[in-house]
Amino acid sequence: MNKITNPMSILKVYIVAIITDEGRMELNQVNSLTNPLESMKDKAKRIDEKINKVSEDEIKLSIHKMIFLVTHKNLKKEEILNFGKEIISNDIANYKVIKYKLQDDLNLYCIYKEKAEEVIDNVIDLWTKIERPMLYGKQVLISSYLVKDYYGRKIIGAFPDSQYGNWNLLLDGGIKLSLDYSGMHLNTNITSSDVEKWTQGELSNILNNPCYTYGIYLDNIDAFYEWQRALIYQLAILSHNISMEILENIYDNFIEFIKEEVCSWEECPTIIPKEDGLNVIKVEIKNMKKCLMAKEQSLIDRNSLMLLSNKYIYMPTIQNIIEKCFNTNEKYEINYEFKELKNLLNELEKDTNYEKGLAMEKVAQYFLRTIKRNKSYRRKNKKKKRGNRFMFLQYFCR
Repeated sequence: MNKITNPMSILKVYIVAIITDEGRMELNQVNSLTNPLESMKDKAKRIDEKINKVSEDEIKLSIHKMIFLVTHKNLKKEEILNFGKEIISNDIANYKVIKYKLQDDLNLYCIYKEKAEEVIDNVIDLWTKIERPMLYGKQVLISSYLVKDYYGRKIIGAFPDSQYGNWNLLLDGGIKLSLDYSGMHLNTNITSSDVEKWTQGELSNILNNPCYTYGIYLDNIDAFYEWQRALIYQLAILSHNISMEILENIYDNFIEFIKEEVCSWEECPTIIPKEDGLNVIKVEIKNMKKCLMAKEQSLIDRNSLMLLSNKYIYMPTIQNIIEKCFNTNEKYEINYEFKELKNLLNELEKDTNYEKGLAMEKVAQYFLRTIKRNKSYRRKNKKKKRGNRFMFLQYFCR
């Protein structure tokens, strides 16, 4: 398998810092973890258009534009400037590069213009306090990315920690959110130590842990579970069944990607045959199909969908892994026009639920138009009413 790079190994951030004559600072930013179908250059253009509407003369602002690259890798100046060209194009020759050490294993490279030297330290200090960048495994995570996992979740109740007595909130999906923790909030499920009995989340994690069947112990297992949820989702939306041979090939390549690009790992003895482990994955895919088709609404599958709601960045990478294991005529049965799809997805950011609903209908219609169907399907569905909300998923996931 050709090397597939984890897009989360380098965080790209475009920042416009506005400083008033009174010394007040405001940061406007976009980053590579949001909306991967949109280029960083397009994201930066939206910020610039917003800033250009403000007159510098009227309110006496100084405006400084910078690019941050946050990574555990040691980058050469040429590599850094090549990243910068994605955003500022031909103007890159007028920019300088400086390196900051955020942690022992995390670097921040800043691309800036000379006049911004006097405010760089303040901008980086404020940005790091807001976003709290951290290296989790081989991935760079920030607060604004992780906090989206909690959007739309109901608060079920509150309970004290059994060991320290600190209070936690129990959220929809079995998520535990500490009220006393001041660091980075990673997804933490309630466990048997909280409720004194095995939980669904624990049992699911045990079944999906590759240490038992593949003999690899992953240090940052939560990162693996997120990637595996994305893999199971994308296998579930394929329109044809996957043989055990193809599934094994896909999962082998997926595990190699995880070891290389996502998690640190060590070898450990296996205790379950690989075939049994793959059967568990096959059941997970089957259950996800049922969940998507509204035939079954298990807590685990529904929670997996909620956790994937802001994980679009995983999808292109997972698709590359899957496609390498199919023959040319066995790949996805959809012809995407990514520019049109990108525009439709951008419409989902409308203000009201009504507008978002209309935008979602357009996305569903787009997928329906791109699915290849035979004549018998058209005849069969010609007289069906348009209002079936699951028609797309029923065909796409069959």
